[in-house]
Amino acid sequence: MNAITGPPDGGMLARLLTGQVTHGVIARWSETTGWTTREGQPLPSPMLLLGFGTVLRRWKDKRPYYITDSPLPDPETLNSEIPIEEWEKNLNGDPTPPWKYCFVFYLVHEATGRLHTFAHDTYGTLLCYEAIKEQCFVKQWLTGMFVMPIVQLEKAPWKSAKYGMQMRPHLEPIDWREPPRVGGGNLVQQTPAPQLSGPAPTQTADEPPPWEAPTPAPAPAPAPAYPPAAQSAAAAAAKAAAAIAAKAPLLAGTKPAAKPITVAESIADELPSHSAPPKDDKGWR
Repeated sequence: MNAITGPPDGGMLARLLTGQVTHGVIARWSETTGWTTREGQPLPSPMLLLGFGTVLRRWKDKRPYYITDSPLPDPETLNSEIPIEEWEKNLNGDPTPPWKYCFVFYLVHEATGRLHTFAHDTYGTLLCYEAIKEQCFVKQWLTGMFVMPIVQLEKAPWKSAKYGMQMRPHLEPIDWREPPRVGGGNLVQQTPAPQLSGPAPTQTADEPPPWEAPTPAPAPAPAPAYPPAAQSAAAAAAKAAAAIAAKAPLLAGTKPAAKPITVAESIADELPSHSAPPKDDKGWR
């Protein structure tokens, strides 16, 4: 399979995305029914996008056959070796090329852990593939780490030169997750377990009850510093740079835009000699 997006640790997901193409529940999309299973049940949303890629697929006797080699062979070369009489016919009854590029998406429902496979060879699916591929690349470039999106299963319009405005499947990222490293880690946020409080401390006979306990005297307020302590410009700039480096390492070397000239600075500038008033009042009439 080509152009697979998945964690670079070579673990379970790497084995999942090689060899067999379809896993778990087969997902489908159409303009009339939206996102459903092969049996017509609606798919849950949102889901975590584990990975996606490109394969070659051929339908023969109502069964799909896949080629997952890397790099993929040229489908036109493969189709030229198959007689047209053996080509499948489309909905209009015309022969259609057997081998086509097929775009595969692997999604998992976080609550149930159920895996879904969506694979199609339409132009609308190609647009969906290119869009999410670009968003993942940009997000990973900005953060400097490998992240996977949590996506809403939606639809988006596109304009066909032959049929006009059409709808296509669309995956809209709403959040991002960093895959676990070796030794643990979670892709999804876990709800913290409730903490049980221990037994209340018992009161001894020689301790006064809480309503009779003496109230501690308030601590004296610190004397205000004069002039008030202010953060230096260098410290503020260093703090801002550290915040940028923590969120997006690739932005750490960037610089803010130039500070605009204030009104006071523009007034203080000296006028050119041909526009400046004379030094004395001679001729200033």
